[in-house]
Amino acid sequence: MKLFEKTYKLSYTRMGYLDRKYIVYKFLFIKITRRIKSNLISGGENNRFFVKAKDNTVKEITNLDTFAKMYPNLKIMFEGSNNKITLAEDLNIRTSKIFMRGHDSELCIEHSKELIQRSSFELLSNSKLYIDEDFLSNGIKIYVGENSQISLGKRCMCCHSIRIRSTDGHPVYSTETKEHLNVPKDVRIGNRVWFADNAVVLKGVTIKDDCVVALNSTVTKPIYESNCIIAGNPGKIVKRNIYWEP
Repeated sequence: MKLFEKTYKLSYTRMGYLDRKYIVYKFLFIKITRRIKSNLISGGENNRFFVKAKDNTVKEITNLDTFAKMYPNLKIMFEGSNNKITLAEDLNIRTSKIFMRGHDSELCIEHSKELIQRSSFELLSNSKLYIDEDFLSNGIKIYVGENSQISLGKRCMCCHSIRIRSTDGHPVYSTETKEHLNVPKDVRIGNRVWFADNAVVLKGVTIKDDCVVALNSTVTKPIYESNCIIAGNPGKIVKRNIYWEP
């Protein structure tokens, strides 16, 4: 016999407590508590969800459970407040995760006819991630550092084990001046960029339209030319005047 449903603040993180929902049952004189599993875990306040329709009208979804049911194969977790997520209603997204690990961040994924799977999007405080239309991913991990942005243009294609990050992950300081030496830097990816398996893009990188980042390459500096193949570690232009087809 079900008695009631209750939300407990039982899971602590560096940003606060995450809400966990439980159902309490009673059988004879025994009470049983069972956790309700959800693909959306919110541990902050004033986190907002928006859905973009096919006609590009944007509607806010105020019921978190409704939003979670619209994207059942997407896990979303908040560890901060005042974040905003906007997703196109026609996204085909599977076994993927969004982690909002700070405050005042924004994520937007536009309409796509392609499959997005086995992907992870992680944002720290005051960061932005924008992914334009017809994004395809078979396994990308995007990590947006504090006070930085990452943007991907239209029809970008990501193969397996792709990593794009705007931060080194941990701050490094000068022992003499205490200056922060490795601050996060924006990453800008143009339209129709193809990332082959295990490609890595580091902070401060710009890649122009219609480029290919070759297998196992690591791009560490801006590439200001379009229609080229980038290869190696560090990545450099190895061929110009190319175009590619999916």
